[in-house]
Amino acid sequence: MNIKKIFPLLLATTLVAGSFAGCSNKASGSKESSTNKAANEVTVFTYKVRDENSQFGTLFKNFTEKTGIKVKLQTIQGDMSDYEKKIDISLMSGDTTDVFFTTNQISQAKYALNGSILPLDDVAEQNKYDLVKNYGKYLYKVNGKNYGIPSSPTYWSVFYNKKIFDDAGVPYPSGYWTWDQYISTAKKLTNPAKKIYGSFMNDFDANFYMIATQKGISGYKKDGTSNFDDPAFADSLKFYGDLGSNLKVQPSYLEYESKKLPAESFVNGNYGMCFTGTWLFANLTDTTKYPRDWKWGITQVPVPDANSKNNVGAVGYTVINKNSKNKEAAFKLATYIGENQYKITNELPALQDFSKDNYLKLFSDIASKSGNSVTSKELYDALINNGLGFKAEKITGSIPSQYKAIIKKEVPLYLSGQKSAKDITAEIKKQADVEIKSAQK
Repeated sequence: MNIKKIFPLLLATTLVAGSFAGCSNKASGSKESSTNKAANEVTVFTYKVRDENSQFGTLFKNFTEKTGIKVKLQTIQGDMSDYEKKIDISLMSGDTTDVFFTTNQISQAKYALNGSILPLDDVAEQNKYDLVKNYGKYLYKVNGKNYGIPSSPTYWSVFYNKKIFDDAGVPYPSGYWTWDQYISTAKKLTNPAKKIYGSFMNDFDANFYMIATQKGISGYKKDGTSNFDDPAFADSLKFYGDLGSNLKVQPSYLEYESKKLPAESFVNGNYGMCFTGTWLFANLTDTTKYPRDWKWGITQVPVPDANSKNNVGAVGYTVINKNSKNKEAAFKLATYIGENQYKITNELPALQDFSKDNYLKLFSDIASKSGNSVTSKELYDALINNGLGFKAEKITGSIPSQYKAIIKKEVPLYLSGQKSAKDITAEIKKQADVEIKSAQK
């Protein structure tokens, strides 16, 4: 495997959202002997919004009070890209900081493939900690091994502006629906005279192949080569492009780029619907930073057809540095975060056995902060009680970072009208196959 090609690319390190109570954790419940300094301290790479003065600082303090294990934060200043670069440099230099965070399966796969993080199966077994029972579908295996404790699953959904629906005389969406119905609804809401679009779908790379993801189509063939010549990828790309360029129910790609539209643009009040992740709760419940005179609603994601009933999303992980000197303490912190992070956040848990009552309790807080725009039950039905499966939004596999980079480089040529969707997907396959072959060396 060509480690040099894999290592320097994109890292993700945000830890958002958490996990709920209900799992017994022998690993995080016992105190370490104060005479064993190595076992009594764990170091964590963090950044300024997750330092000792943040909600996460409280989480770390609670962990210390429960276990007696001290948490030493290695805070990195700057924006996320600075943080990511410094993590990469530190890992390459053999840094022994015990714990850091990943935001999705791409970074998880990258670090597992290049050997930077510790597989957790053995240490979990030693601590009699059942990863599968606790986290189930949120676990992400690389070469058959688990490399992180899941947290912060981000589900996608459709948020909608009730005022725009009311003004257009369109019923609020609810329950099972298809992307054809979504488009039909967006057309009814779009009002150029009022500068209102019916839809807002971010220009995230995962959106370019989202329909294929919902259909469960892999980015790799059985022989390991790129599967981007599957027609579903060209169809997905065309679907996304048509929303802005042909149907004109949302900003075109060129408008996104020229106006630098932020991911949270929905809160500005000019969009009828927004297909995005549950991270938007943070914006919608902050009326001080995002004041508005309208209420919002939420419903489940549309699907391509009755045979492709899947939602998409990402999962963050707490991972342990391969060079950690305190692997036992690090594992205890990782499982503590996995089980307790929910207590300081309003996002979804990664625990497998999380009950309906616990979900409703979590969602009641979000509903309250929404200014009663939505109810706890509406949130539960849209995100959990919808009969949809869950698919990782990103293509990972043997070249996770390279795949993403190729897609982000090539797709704009289609969205700007320079090449056809079929030509672009063929080019992505060609370049991905080169990277796959190189990674096998």
